[in-house]
Amino acid sequence: MKKQLFEVREAMSEKNQKKESVNLPKRGIYGLALKAARPFIIKKFGVTIKKEGVENLKPPYVVLANHLSRIDWLLVGISFWPDVLNVVVSRYYYSNPKLRPLLKLTGAIPKDQFAPDLAAVRNIMSVIKRGGVVMLFPEGRTTPHGLSETFEYSTVKLLKHLGVPVVCMHQDGTHLSNPKWASDYRRGRIDITVKPLFEGGELKKMDEDEIFARMCATLYSDEYKWQEKNHVLFKSKHIAKGLDGVLYKCPKCGADFTTVADDTSIRCEACGNGATLDNYYNLTPFDKKCVIPKNIGQWFLWQKQQERLAISQNEHFLLTDGAVFREAPSEGKPLEPVGKGTITLNREGLFYSGTRHGEYFELLIPLAALPAVPYVPGRSFEVYYNKAAYSFIPDNKKSTQRWSLVAEQLYDQVIGTKNSPL
Repeated sequence: MKKQLFEVREAMSEKNQKKESVNLPKRGIYGLALKAARPFIIKKFGVTIKKEGVENLKPPYVVLANHLSRIDWLLVGISFWPDVLNVVVSRYYYSNPKLRPLLKLTGAIPKDQFAPDLAAVRNIMSVIKRGGVVMLFPEGRTTPHGLSETFEYSTVKLLKHLGVPVVCMHQDGTHLSNPKWASDYRRGRIDITVKPLFEGGELKKMDEDEIFARMCATLYSDEYKWQEKNHVLFKSKHIAKGLDGVLYKCPKCGADFTTVADDTSIRCEACGNGATLDNYYNLTPFDKKCVIPKNIGQWFLWQKQQERLAISQNEHFLLTDGAVFREAPSEGKPLEPVGKGTITLNREGLFYSGTRHGEYFELLIPLAALPAVPYVPGRSFEVYYNKAAYSFIPDNKKSTQRWSLVAEQLYDQVIGTKNSPL
C-alpha cells in the first residue's frame, strides 16, 4: 500500500480554526448540581474552606487553583458559590458523549492542552466581557506524586490581557484524598484557602516574570510537607494499590518496571527492595538493606532526575515500543483504536509508524509540540496538536508515566522553557 506521510504543522491559521462559543453557566442547573454534591463532598473528604479578603469581590474575575486530583473542579465550584464559574477544561473531555452535554450546560471552556488555542482565548475573553468568572488550572494536569507540576507561562500573558482581579484557590490534602494513581477515594481532610492574588490594575504595571513568580509561589503544592505538619489519617484498605503506575524505577538496583504494588506495599521484583505504605502515607523500608526515599514525592523526583541524566548523557537517547494508535473520527467524538504500530520518542519528537484504518501511516509530532504529555497511569498517554487529539496505548502499559516524564525532560533540555520546574 502506498506510504502516507503525515507531518503535523506547528500552528494553524486563525481562519481555519473551527468557531466555538460557550455560554455562561445555567445557574439553575449549576446550583442544583452543587447543592446535591456539596454535603457529600464536604463530609466525605473533611473539607474546610477559609476565605481571606474576598468578601466584597464581584465578577468579572479570574480564579487560579493548584491541580491535585480529579475532584478539583467540584471543590472549586463549591468554594465560590453563589458565583458561577466557566472552567477551562481539556478538549479531551468534550470528546466524551456522556459528559459533553453537561460541560456545555455548565459553560466549560474546551482547550487544547499545552498548545496555543485561539478559540479558547476568545471564549475566555467573551466570558469576562459578559461579567463572568473564568477558572484556570495553570498546571494543566493533575499531579501524579503530590508535588506541583510545571506551571504554564502563557497564563501570565492571558492575565495581563484580561486586566481583571485574580483570586487564588489553594488546596491541601486533595491529592492524598484521591491520588492520580489510585482508583478509590480516601476519607481524610482537605484544607482550602481562597484569597486575592492580583488586583486588576496592578497586572498592567507588573513585569511578566514577576507575575509568574508570584503565581507559582502561591499555587505551589507539597502534600507531604502539609501531611508532616498535620498528620492526617486517610482511610483506605488499598492505600498503595496502583502506586507502581507512577513509581516505576527501583531506587536500589535502578531497574525499570520491576516495581509491584499491592494493597499496602511496593517492592522491586528484581532485587526485593521495597517498603510498606501506611494510611498516613509514610513509607517504611522492609529492612535496613532497602533503599527507599523519604516519601512518594521524593521517590518521583529521584526518578525524574535519573531520566534527566540519561538524556543529557546520551545524544541518541530514545524510547520505543509497540502501541495501539487511537484518534477521534471528528471533533467532539471519542477516541477510538484505528491502528497498531511502533512509537518512538527522541530529540526530534514523537514518531508513529504503522497502520491507520488498514493502510500504512506515519505521524510525526515535533518535540516543540510536547512541553507536557497527559497520561493515565497503566493505560495510555495523549498528545494534542494542530486541533487534533491522539492517544497511544503502549504494549508495556506500565510505561505511560515514563513516556510522559521523558517527553517533558527532552522538551526542557532541547527546546527550553520558561515554565516553572518542580
